Amino acid sequence: MSGDQEFRALRFLQLGIQFLDLSQKVAEEIHKSGNQLATIHEGFLTMDELEAAHEQETRWADYNNGIPIFFNFYHGIELLLKGVLVAEGKSIRGVHSISNLVSEIEGLVGEQEFISSIREYLDEERLPAILLEFIRESKINIDQWYQAFKYPEGIGKQSSAYAHSRLLYTLEAGAEFYGKLAKDITNIRVSCVQFVTNTYESENIGYV
Repeated sequence: MSGDQEFRALRFLQLGIQFLDLSQKVAEEIHKSGNQLATIHEGFLTMDELEAAHEQETRWADYNNGIPIFFNFYHGIELLLKGVLVAEGKSIRGVHSISNLVSEIEGLVGEQEFISSIREYLDEERLPAILLEFIRESKINIDQWYQAFKYPEGIGKQSSAYAHSRLLYTLEAGAEFYGKLAKDITNIRVSCVQFVTNTYESENIGYV
């Protein structure tokens, strides 16, 4: 791998990890908070005090954070995958489909641990229930993540609103889901960097 190629791969990997790191940290907070949606207070509080208390105690609830988590998660995945392809010397111009990126990498280097973990959030038959309900009701697939988690509705004359409500107010099931998501993000990050470091013998990439 040339110096320029390594530098480009490193930039994609570093930025991808930053997006994933943000999703991981917020997912962990949702999990730790129990995805609390309501609060109960004893004694008399003014409306302003109640509103401030509610905002503080539900600040990590999925209805405040869920959709941005998914956008950052899938964008981070896209950047990681592109970093691997850049390390392989492949063109990535104009490609946003995670399925296509994954398939191309598998064709080059075979099945890898980080790819298997990514497929849990890509392949419909393996998607967590929360995501599966969302894409089915929205009549999309995960490769349309860039639009689905960026806008409230699709683009075009026949488009309709995305079923974002399926991703929100998920209570205890959501708290469990986000706990697993946080762990899976760690595994994706670590296994991807290990693969790239070992495969391309790059000390710099090892410090991502």
